[in-house]
Amino acid sequence: GDAAKFIPGSKTHLIISGENSNQSFLVKPNNIQSFDLDFSLKREPIKSVNKKFAVAVTPVGPFLGKLSVDNVFSDLEYGDSSNLYKALKTDEEYNVIISGKRFDDTDFKIDISKAQLNSKSLDGSLSQNFKEKMDFTFGMGNINLIL
Repeated sequence: GDAAKFIPGSKTHLIISGENSNQSFLVKPNNIQSFDLDFSLKREPIKSVNKKFAVAVTPVGPFLGKLSVDNVFSDLEYGDSSNLYKALKTDEEYNVIISGKRFDDTDFKIDISKAQLNSKSLDGSLSQNFKEKMDFTFGMGNINLIL
């Protein structure tokens, strides 16, 4: 593990904007706790005549990705609402950009268009900050990675 490839939270930016609106939100860098990007591919075996076992496997759709973001519940750095939990709606599509610098000062950017908000939740306990979690799904053709 190369420590330079880790991503420091203080240099990570999250921008969420409505696909069909001018609404845009910028989460404060220190509030982002984590994000997970998941690609799952289903595969189907291809069988041949007179063969007992599959001769190959091929990916089958739908080709979807999932993005989960956890951040500290707080005011936004920029946006029309006091927090993302109230602002984001499950019936809208969003553009989501996560960008920043690693410890070795190299840039990264994850740009997702037409992301559908699947779920959002709040979690917290006494003497701790509330955390909000958002889960988005998107088509694999709607992501641009610059790693």
